[in-house]
Amino acid sequence: IYYYARELYFNNKINKAITYFKKFLKTKDGFYENKIDACKILSKCYLIKNETDKAREILFHSFNYDLPRAEILCEIGYLYKNLKDFGRAIYYFNWASISKIDKNNLAFYEQDYYNYIPYLELCVCYYYTNNLQRSLYYNNLAKQIKPKSEIVLNNEKLLKKILKNKNK
Repeated sequence: IYYYARELYFNNKINKAITYFKKFLKTKDGFYENKIDACKILSKCYLIKNETDKAREILFHSFNYDLPRAEILCEIGYLYKNLKDFGRAIYYFNWASISKIDKNNLAFYEQDYYNYIPYLELCVCYYYTNNLQRSLYYNNLAKQIKPKSEIVLNNEKLLKKILKNKNK
């Protein structure tokens, strides 16, 4: 059911994908990693349909299967960032940045969600809350991970320019 729901999602059959992801999550069968991933993809389905509350709810539902993963925490952070609720976005991106990968489980994970991505997003959120020093701090952390990243280098140039002009 899980793999069928994923195929539906990736083939833009969103309503049907929602039906099958919900069906999968109701079963007692299935690897818990697939349940967590189903929550993540189901939240994307809800966002496509502009159902933000349902998207948020299903992301939090993933916590029933295991400790919160940085990938899920970033998705929650994106949700709040898109709503311009930067305080909450900062909370979840920060939580993602301090999350640890459990190398004892069989999960696939994306390293960038445990440092680089939340650092970049914290840079953006602090920028929009006009805390430019903090924004630059998180950009510098991202730069330590990917020193040649075009995004990081552009952020650095912009932030240093703004801070320089502010201090004149």
